[in-house]
This record gives sequence, structure tokens and C-alpha cells, in this order.
Amino acid sequence: WRPFVYFHTRKCGGSSVRSIVYEMAQRANITDNNLWIPCAGHRPCVPFSLPDPKQDAVIYGGHLNFMHMTNIMREVKVRQNLLQETGTLSLENGENVTYHKLEDSYPVFDCVTTIRPTVKRVVSCWNYRFNLPRKPKGFPLPRSNELEPQDFANLLPKAYDQYGNGCNNEMARVFGSSVD
Repeated sequence: WRPFVYFHTRKCGGSSVRSIVYEMAQRANITDNNLWIPCAGHRPCVPFSLPDPKQDAVIYGGHLNFMHMTNIMREVKVRQNLLQETGTLSLENGENVTYHKLEDSYPVFDCVTTIRPTVKRVVSCWNYRFNLPRKPKGFPLPRSNELEPQDFANLLPKAYDQYGNGCNNEMARVFGSSVD
């Protein structure tokens, strides 16, 4: 079997989807100790936490990075499947070396995410991160509709909240190796 991973893309309805994934897991009689979904069941509500690589969950759901999850699965969970094949190479000095081959097309998990139109997602993220009164005090940033397009374009790649999260390039951060 392969685990299922829900990649929660910020400001795309992910909290609701995580709740639905949790409810469906409960209906399928998957116990909380086989789930890694922050803010669901008995799991603490630390939405940006990372799963313990040694926990063998059936379902993961949260603000996760694709490569991080791939590496967890490769390093801990499915090593026996990934490293079955070996190759041999002759070095320039005539010595033969044997190495493990990684079949990169081997699927280590099944996954899904939710995607929202880019401009609507960025505007929602901006107003949530930088304008809600319940957020801890930070630098006062204007609401997205109060900015001129060029000001918004200049601020978007540079503005981060108190946790180091911005609203730019979300898909690249989730499904790539970029943090910016």
C-alpha cells in the first residue's frame, strides 16, 4: 500500500478539505494513530508542523512540501522497494563499482491538492496574513485593494508575516524546492 497525502495549499480551502479527509478516514475506520492531520482528532493544532519520519501513517494532510514528503518516504518507508536494483560501472582505473539505482518513477504516495485561481488566492492570502485584526501586531500593510498595481507587485515578493510566510509563489514552495 501507499500512503495518501493531502498537500494543503494556503488559501485554497485546505482547512475544509483536511476536515473532510479526516471525516472520511474515520468512516473508513482508520484510527487517529494512523493519521497525520494537524488540528484533527487528537493531533495538536500546529498547522505548519512536519510529520515524524518514523510514524507510519496511512494518511497525511497539511502544509507539506512535496520533496520533503518524497524524501521521508524514500528514506524511511519504502527503501526496500526503491533500492532493489543495482548497477555496475567500470571506473577509469579499471575497477568495477556496484551502486544502488533509484527508480525515480516508483510512486511513493498518492496525493491531491486544491488549487485556486492565482490572483484570488494571492489577494485572499495578503488580506488574511497582513490585515486581519486578530493577527499579532506587525508592520501595517495596506489591504490589497488599497495598493496601486505596481506597489502590490513590488511588495508581494518581499512581504512576510511574523512566521516567515509570504503570499508569493505558493505552488513553487509546496511542489518545488523553493522557499521564496
